[in-house]
Amino acid sequence: MAELFQSSVPKINMHLKSIFEEGELVEMATCKDFLQVQKEGVRKVNL
Repeated sequence: MAELFQSSVPKINMHLKSIFEEGELVEMATCKDFLQVQKEGVRKVNL
């Protein structure tokens, strides 16, 4: 999303957090933990 909107990951995360806190979207209905990926050095790790 950050690349699509020419933004940064932290900024996208901040906006998503705000959307969930305000109740515009329900986090549990829109996010799946097992699909999220984190970087550890040069490799990506599925959570």
